[in-house]
Amino acid sequence: MGLRLSEPSQLEWIYDLSAVLIHKGTAVNSGHYIAHIKDENTGQWWAFDDEHVSNLGHCPFGEGSSSCTAKVVHNDNTVLPSCVGTTPADTSRSHVDVVLPQSLESNAVSHKESFSSVDAYRLMYNLKRTRKNDDKRNHIANNIQLEGHKGLHNGFPLPPHLFEDLKDVNAAYLAVCEEYKLKKEREQHHIAERRQEVRSILSEAPVRSLEEPYYWVSTAWLRQWADNVIPGVIDNKPIQCSHGEVPVSKIGCMKRLSVKAWEILFSKYDGGPALSNSNYCMTCLIDGAQSVVSADSYRDQRILMRDLANDVIAKKCSDGAYFVSKTWLQQWVRRKNIDAPSEADAEPTASIRCRHGQLKPEQPGAKRLLVPEKLWLFLYKDAVAVKPDDPLGCTTFPSDSELCPECSDELSEVACFEDSLREIKLRHRQNHEKLAAGKGIPLSLNCTYYLMPSSWLTKWRNYTSISGKNTSSSVEPEVLDPVLDALKCEQHSRLLERPPDLMNKRGMLIQKSSSTDALTIITENDWISFCEEWGCNKEKGIMAIIESSDVAESNLGGCGEDMPRCKDHPSSQDEASNDPEIRQPVIRTTPETQDLLIRR
Repeated sequence: MGLRLSEPSQLEWIYDLSAVLIHKGTAVNSGHYIAHIKDENTGQWWAFDDEHVSNLGHCPFGEGSSSCTAKVVHNDNTVLPSCVGTTPADTSRSHVDVVLPQSLESNAVSHKESFSSVDAYRLMYNLKRTRKNDDKRNHIANNIQLEGHKGLHNGFPLPPHLFEDLKDVNAAYLAVCEEYKLKKEREQHHIAERRQEVRSILSEAPVRSLEEPYYWVSTAWLRQWADNVIPGVIDNKPIQCSHGEVPVSKIGCMKRLSVKAWEILFSKYDGGPALSNSNYCMTCLIDGAQSVVSADSYRDQRILMRDLANDVIAKKCSDGAYFVSKTWLQQWVRRKNIDAPSEADAEPTASIRCRHGQLKPEQPGAKRLLVPEKLWLFLYKDAVAVKPDDPLGCTTFPSDSELCPECSDELSEVACFEDSLREIKLRHRQNHEKLAAGKGIPLSLNCTYYLMPSSWLTKWRNYTSISGKNTSSSVEPEVLDPVLDALKCEQHSRLLERPPDLMNKRGMLIQKSSSTDALTIITENDWISFCEEWGCNKEKGIMAIIESSDVAESNLGGCGEDMPRCKDHPSSQDEASNDPEIRQPVIRTTPETQDLLIRR
């Protein structure tokens, strides 16, 4: 292919190297492919290796590589690239031989480098042109030029039917351009006319004197009329009051127009209504004045009532006659001065009214205060004005109002229950004083104790320590029977948890850490009290006896080797207990623990 990459006049087919496909691997049915592809527009080469793409410059294997320096020099000084099959990374696996092609053997200066590689590759070429097609193209072009046609596109002749289609497309394009040009001229002419109209009407709009008649027009519509190419009809409804006249409150939303300017606008755009220079709406003016006076009067009166309410809250007022909610009155005092009643002024007695419509017994959330009669009348008037259709209305509770008997009975029952529950919890704490305080109990050898789940004791301690208004809402701990059953193996009825560790503190034997151990040691009296208080069967208790290590070893020595083990809950063996030098007291439980079964 090297000869066909050049362009000597004697060659008919001319090619360009367009791509090099390289196979990486030693087997034909596996491996990896890399592609080096030439951009025909820029003449640069690009390497494609999966998601990695890199620019190689104007040589197939990168600038400065041994492969891209391969040249073929012909007698006409044309420099051609040789056909190569290696990449810069493969140069260690290739070799170079300098050979002379047969067509160039007579030229001592010309030479050609050939490259080989152990990797398989494929070279792809594009047909650049043929000598026969060049002669045919030149012949057709000459004939078309002789016939006076311009059927060439980028130097190539067009068939007659394509040439006619191209003429039709060009003609349609020119027609569209001409139509757009005419439409643009019409729009520009219309815009110029609108601008002239706006200028002429605005020049006639000013009212020269106060005695001259005029019309009102909405500022919003006037701005829209001046800005838009196609404005709408005149709209003066936003500046018209309910009486069909101009209210003084809309003075900032309207402009005065002379009679001539108004007639021009009205004749062209219609709409309205026409608001002449008559006086402002007197009804709205009077109503506004009354509102201002009323607001001033209400504000002054509210200030006086607020001072009186502050005295009531500070308990400086002794002539209270009506009940109101204490929380509501405190919030009412904090609000800033306003000109009229608001939604917050409603229901001053709602929180102290029970579901039966009577005075609720005083309790948290239903605190009340006695206010003077003039303050109550002021509050009542505002509440009725805010919610005139409220079916319950603003309930009035004079100072001699009696409490709701039904709510009082319910509250008494709840109070009695809470008092009884509080006494029970107090008695529980007194029966188990050290357990309630979370303190460890002193232990002795050969004494009988019991083991309790530490998690249950924590719940019991939290339950008995809650008092006050949260007494009835505290969560009771579970019943003891199922809690103790969960500590025993269902198959062998053996204890699943290890006994707690012991420690000697100041000559006193105590449990090492009751907060982290799963079980806690309690006295026999505590166990009996728990059984009575929480309905537990005494026989289900987990008994524990503290023995010296010598006694424990003697008890274990007579045990058989074939004692069954609990496979459901395996436990680690305490290696320290086998050390004969350690004389730490040992806890023997009934039922036996899993550790003892493993040691046997």
